[in-house]
This record gives sequence, C-alpha cells and structure tokens, in this order.
Amino acid sequence: AAKAMRELFNGYNATIFAYGQTGSGKSWTMFGDRENIALRGLVPRCAEQIFETIMSGKGGGAEYTISCSYVEVYQEKLQDLLKPENEDLQIREDSIKGVYVSGLSHEYVGNVADIYKLIAIGDASKKRCATKMNPNSSRSHCCFSLELEINQPNGKKSQSALNLIDLAGSEKIAKTGAEGTTLEEAKKINLSLTTLSRVIQALSEKGRAPYREST
Repeated sequence: AAKAMRELFNGYNATIFAYGQTGSGKSWTMFGDRENIALRGLVPRCAEQIFETIMSGKGGGAEYTISCSYVEVYQEKLQDLLKPENEDLQIREDSIKGVYVSGLSHEYVGNVADIYKLIAIGDASKKRCATKMNPNSSRSHCCFSLELEINQPNGKKSQSALNLIDLAGSEKIAKTGAEGTTLEEAKKINLSLTTLSRVIQALSEKGRAPYREST
C-alpha cells in the first residue's frame, strides 16, 4: 500500500484487492475499526496518509483536490453506495477518461473525517446476510476510490486514483447452506471471482482478457 500511495502522488492509478474465502477477514482488512487507531483498516489508513502527505508541504506549492466514490457490484449490477438511488449503472470507455462508471457520484472531501462519513454512508447500503460460514457475509463486491487531482505552480496537472476493493468471498454452497436469494448471490459471486482470476491470468500472459464475461 505504501508504494501505491507514492505512485498516486506521481499521477499513477493503483488498485488493491482483498481476495479470499468467505469469512476470511477481507472487509476487516480493508476497513477495520475506524474508532480504534490500532485497528484501522487499509482504507482509513490510506485516507490519512493522503492528507499527511499534503500537509507535509513536500508538494512545492501544488494545489490538491480530493474526491471519493463508492460503488457496489451486486448480482452483476452496479449501484452507487453514496447515492443508492443511482442503480444499474453502466461501465463506459472514453478516449480521455478511460474506463469509468457512468452516473457514479464523486464527493469532494477536505479532511479525513469527511472520508469517514462517506464510508459510513456507503456501508449502510451494502448487501449482507448471515450464512453458516459467516454471520455477516458480504453479498457484493465494493470499490472505494480515493481520487487525487494535483495542479502544479508551473501549470502541470495530474489526475490519479487509488481503488481499494473489498471482494465478496468465494463460497462452497454445501458449506454455507445458501438457498433462495442467497444461493443466487453466491452463484454470481463465484462467477465474477472466476472471471477476475481469468482476466488477471490472461493479462499476465498477454492474451485476450474475458472482460465481458462478468461485471
């Protein structure tokens, strides 16, 4: 995460995944306990590091703008967790923006407390339920993005984002006891995780990545 934070200020995008079986502690790793300094997760630690870096004065008079977005992938559909009424969002591609989520809200923040408030708002809308393997199982993948714009005194401008992704856990249906809606959720979760692994493998081998097989 430290390297990703450094590259964020150099104008590069970065992504960090929490990946694993259901109940293995992915959400705790990403978010932890924001009220306990020692138990903070990766997202609050990165948020604090951004402001600490800016306040250190090493930017040489640069102006910084920070914004956040929080999106959920539930049963292959995208929902804006900061504005839950924004449902069934679409992924688009632009020659300038690159790949982005159309209609996703981006909230400007001025301090760490603002980011914590956005996390709390988003968490209230996350899809969860109890299974035999996890009493608080995430039923969706979630991506919290910290977006940084830097304007240098010489006119140079950069935009970058750190995407922190809390993936839903892979499930063995026989062990979780999933049925009904929970079963359908598990099928979609396993499908998307399988597709993700295939995309990563294809990219590492410089082959054709099956992006369209899952949201």
